[in-house]
This record gives sequence, C-alpha cells and structure tokens, in this order.
Amino acid sequence: MRKLFQLQVLVMSFAGLPTAPAFAQPPPAAKTAQPEGSPRDAKTLLKALATLPGLEATFREEKHLALLKAPLVSEGRLFYMRPGYLVREVVKPSPSTVRIGPGALEVSDGKERKRIDLQGRPDVKTFIESFTRVLAGDYETLSKTYEIGFEPQKSAEEPWTLTLKPRSETLRHLIRSVQLLGKGYAVTTIRVAEASGDHAETQISVVSAQRKFSAEERRRLFGLESTP
Repeated sequence: MRKLFQLQVLVMSFAGLPTAPAFAQPPPAAKTAQPEGSPRDAKTLLKALATLPGLEATFREEKHLALLKAPLVSEGRLFYMRPGYLVREVVKPSPSTVRIGPGALEVSDGKERKRIDLQGRPDVKTFIESFTRVLAGDYETLSKTYEIGFEPQKSAEEPWTLTLKPRSETLRHLIRSVQLLGKGYAVTTIRVAEASGDHAETQISVVSAQRKFSAEERRRLFGLESTP
C-alpha cells in the first residue's frame, strides 16, 4: 500500500502545472494592495489554467519522509498535452518516467515498464483525474471532489495560495491537502501533505508554456501513434 501511495505522490506533482500566462513575468505591483495581473479567486486562476494548450517545464522536488532524516530530492521534466496526457521524467538521481493517459497510468525505470489499469482502481482513478481537472480549469468538477480555498496575493512579495482538501473519506486516507503557490499567474510551488504526515514540495520552472508536440514526440513521450 505504501509503495502504491508513493507512486500516487509522483502523480500529484502534475497538479500545479501552470498555464500559458502563468509563465509570463508578473507586472510590478504596489505592496499595499493585491497586485495587478494576479488572480483574485480560485475561479479566475482555474479559468487561466484552462487556456493551457501544451507545456514543458523543469522541476525540483523534495520529499520529506518520517523515516528519513534528509529529504529525497529529485529533478526532471514535466510534459502536458491536451486533453489530459501527462508525463513526468525524473533525470536525477535515478531516471524514471510516469506517464498518465485516459484510464491508465504507466511507470518505467528504463529496465521495467508497469501499466496500471485505473478502471480497476476507482479510488486512484478519481485521485488522478482530479489533477487533470486542475489543468483543464474545471472548477465545478473539482469543487465536488475538494473543498477549494484561495488566499489572494496581498503584495508583490507574498504568493497567493490555492488549497485543495479532499471531501471523500477515501481521498482523505491518501492526502490531507494539495497547495499551489504563485505570484501573478505564475505557479511556482506545489505542496502535497499526505495523510501519513509525510509531505513533498515541488519547485517548477518554465521551459515552454505554448508547447506543441511533433508526431515523433507524441509517440515517444505520450505513447500515441496519432494526434489525440
């Protein structure tokens, strides 16, 4: 069960992938009021996320486990393509890939490839699809699965915070909350708090916010033989 949950935490790293305007530098703003060009509420942020056509980004993640004194650090790349294809490639310390598509989750470490049919695991399926809903900007569906909280950016130095807390007991057995933090429309940090007390923090940097994938890249990255 713990191995499965650690795999789920890998999936959660996709939750906060930013939107096209999210990678633009936020405009200057006064320190005494909410900065211009920053979302005023969760609906505004998710509406911007809905404009994301494709994405490539780099990440650095720290996992803090109760059994370890030092965090587990990993670095790599994230790829997203509509309508819900996600890839997380770990480069350091050990290469591995997590690929998410409609109805399935695939994990590879370069030596072995494992495919998980999500239809047989409705709890995990709901979990994964919830984060795809974030990328799609689907506020209505998300609000049925999570209690959505939002604290706007109060100054140019302070980030806004989007908080998702599971409504169902099933998801509460897995996670306590997911938080996205950012400035302007730039999502810069993802924090995941597990039910066990372990937690992870991921820093995201842009490579391309308007990423378009060639036929060869769709095959290699997403396992697609043609445009979805």
